[in-house]
Amino acid sequence: MVGKRTSPSVARSCAMYRASSASSTILVGMVFIEVNTQGFGAADVVMRHAQILQGQWSKPQKRYRPPESDGPNPFVYAGKSHPELTGADLIVTYVATGVNKTSRMR
Repeated sequence: MVGKRTSPSVARSCAMYRASSASSTILVGMVFIEVNTQGFGAADVVMRHAQILQGQWSKPQKRYRPPESDGPNPFVYAGKSHPELTGADLIVTYVATGVNKTSRMR
């Protein structure tokens, strides 16, 4: 047999708290973290952690409020961690955009 199958109950527990755009990273000391944005429009970057990937995951903790969330017509999403980047213990990015009154969807 190639690989190891994951039982459906484990797969569900891993996905239960997943946002539509998030990242999971393992940190020093074998602690898993998940970073995502919470909210719609004006959103915060939140993080939760677990000792094993299947959980139990902590409740989301607000880590950063992007300044764009407090601007006009905010749309902040896609908070993610980037373990492949160097320069800090943890690098997090997010996307900030907005729609002004003169723009139209085509």
